[in-house]
Amino acid sequence: MKFVSSLFAVCFLFLAIGAGVVSYGYTVYSAAGPLKQPVHVTVPKGTGVSSITSLLEENGVIDNPLLFKVATRLTDKHASLKAGEYEFLPRASMSEVLSKLEQGDIILRQVTIPEGLTSFEIMRLLKNDKGLKQDYEGVPEEGSLLPNTYAYQKGDGTAFI
Repeated sequence: MKFVSSLFAVCFLFLAIGAGVVSYGYTVYSAAGPLKQPVHVTVPKGTGVSSITSLLEENGVIDNPLLFKVATRLTDKHASLKAGEYEFLPRASMSEVLSKLEQGDIILRQVTIPEGLTSFEIMRLLKNDKGLKQDYEGVPEEGSLLPNTYAYQKGDGTAFI
């Protein structure tokens, strides 16, 4: 009988410690993050959880990388994090950061091609846009580029126009 009560006490102690660790982890996961000012972080395609965690830590978005990795696995979001350029706001919690990465809430940039520009002028406008990958040589046929406002992600080429 003494053995059973000792075993019960040990099990209860481990459960209490486990509950405390989970409670502490959830509190830190949900609390305001360390970021003092907005920051842009680019997650390249094919980047895994460990590399994403390192990027976030290096940029000051998170300050507890182990907890972030554990939360990513426990919430089963590790396979659904998306690449792209993200803006993280000051004091964003790990929960908010993880949600943004899962939803693919990336920064969309815009370039506006006004009416009346020649193809040469449009190509010069596109070459001056720092977010676009310069993947087009020469000048397209006159009239083949239409005036409009186009949305793109950082690093996209000009094929979307």
